[in-house]
Amino acid sequence: MKHRKHILFVTPWIYDFAAFDFWMKPLGLLSLAALFRANGYAVSYLDCLIDHDFTDQTHRKTRRTEHGTGHFPKEAIEKPPPLYTFPRRYYRYGIPPSLFRRKLLSISAPDMVLVTCMMTYWYPGAFAAIRLLRESLPGIPILLGGNYVTLCPDHAGQSGADRIFAGPGERHFSEII
Repeated sequence: MKHRKHILFVTPWIYDFAAFDFWMKPLGLLSLAALFRANGYAVSYLDCLIDHDFTDQTHRKTRRTEHGTGHFPKEAIEKPPPLYTFPRRYYRYGIPPSLFRRKLLSISAPDMVLVTCMMTYWYPGAFAAIRLLRESLPGIPILLGGNYVTLCPDHAGQSGADRIFAGPGERHFSEII
C-alpha cells in the first residue's frame, strides 16, 4: 500500500503583554489544511494556544465561555531587551512547551510541517515553535506562512524555517506539494 503523505499544521504560542481568545482561529492555516485533506493528504493540527484537555500541577485549566471564548493559559517570561523598561509583565500564552513535545510524540511523524504566524509582533512564538519542531523532528521540512511572513518576509527568513510563503497559502499549494 502506498504511503499517504502526512502534513502537520501548527499554530504557535503568543508572546505578548495581553491576549484573549475572541474566537481567534488561524483561518488561512485551517483552509490550507482542508485543501490538503481534500487532495488525499493525512492532516494533523497542533494548537500551541489552547488544549481543552490540558490540566497539570503548574497550570490551571483555562476558563472558557459556553461560546468558546476565554483566557489562554499563560506563563510569565522575560521581556525581550527592547521592552525591558515597559512596566508590565510579559507572557507566553498557550500550553507549556513540555505538553507540545508530548503532543508531537503522540502523532505519527509528518512528512512536512506548516506553521503560521498571525501578527507581526507575535513572531517570537513562531520562532520558538520552529526551534522545538526542529529539535523534535530532525530532517522534516518546516514551512512558515501567515500575516507576519506577508508583511515582514526578510525578518521571517531568520525564523529557522526551510521555506517561507507570503500571501494566501492556497496560492502556493502546488509549490508546497
